[in-house]
Amino acid sequence: MSDPVTPDDLLRRLEDAEMEAARVRRFGTVLMAAGAVLVGLVATLVVVGWPRGMGVFTLTEVQAKRFVVRDGHGQTRAIWGMGDDGAAQLILNDSAGRARLRLRVFDDGSSGISLVDATNQPRLVLGALPDQSTTIVLADEAGKTRSVFGLSATGAATMLFTDRRGVTKAGIGVDPRGLGTLTLVDRSGGSVEQPASDPADSAAADQSHR
Repeated sequence: MSDPVTPDDLLRRLEDAEMEAARVRRFGTVLMAAGAVLVGLVATLVVVGWPRGMGVFTLTEVQAKRFVVRDGHGQTRAIWGMGDDGAAQLILNDSAGRARLRLRVFDDGSSGISLVDATNQPRLVLGALPDQSTTIVLADEAGKTRSVFGLSATGAATMLFTDRRGVTKAGIGVDPRGLGTLTLVDRSGGSVEQPASDPADSAAADQSHR
């Protein structure tokens, strides 16, 4: 027959079980710490390795439809990606999340940059079209175009000025031949245009007055 189990034996077994449980807990803690160190080491190697050209950690391509940059308060400060109209775009926001700069490239190759105010009105727009023409547009706080400077594909340069209603009141330009024009609009809406003058004719006129 086996010896009877005394209270001292039970107490000793309980103490052994508690010690074993403590060892298991310590082992688990060590494993967790080791895992954390391993993750930190890998992250450090990735961050440090990329600038140093470690091929095993170098990404050759990252694909995404949109990247969003947020500040420390969670506010969207920049969006880089594809717009709903298919244009590739970069939008930069202020601290309130309002778009202040838009850079866009469309499917046909035309591109533009817009500077926007706090009311979401474009105030300065620069555009370039596939036909090599370029345009600069200035607008007021109401969104009305007040001045346009353009260079056409044929080489003509023009500058227009409008009133607060967006109605053209004056214009100056140089056509592809190098002839200049000046147009003014009076209060009645009629235009007075200074006809283009040929540089050769001007030179001849100057010569005749001498």
